[in-house]
Amino acid sequence: IDPSTIRRARFTDRDPSFINDQPFAELCRSIEEEGQLIPVAVREIPGEQTAYETVWGHRRIAACLKLARKVRAIILQQDDLRAAVFGYTENAKRASTSLIEQGRYFAALARTQSEAGLAPAAATEMDDRADGAADVVGDA
Repeated sequence: IDPSTIRRARFTDRDPSFINDQPFAELCRSIEEEGQLIPVAVREIPGEQTAYETVWGHRRIAACLKLARKVRAIILQQDDLRAAVFGYTENAKRASTSLIEQGRYFAALARTQSEAGLAPAAATEMDDRADGAADVVGDA
């Protein structure tokens, strides 16, 4: 997928200033030398034919955009709440996030729950049901 067609998720626990840190520079170098080994996850944006929103993999998408490379991606069929929970769960397994980043994520999740008319506990139940991978797109 062309990384320029992928929007940053509304529900993210990553501060966009990560592009200025050393781990991001190392990620870019790794992708440039070895390719993108782990796909990102995106979901289609309703009503837009070739636009996606990040579920997880913000750093890899930014690296591919910087390197002018296509992104290997899993395209998920998920609503807002599932995408938010799934993305956070995936990031929690990979790298630590700051308390500020976690706070931003949980504030966005609370707004989404409120808009959906769900009780706060519903988000934890969604974690086990966050599924719907449709395809892996692209080569390493």
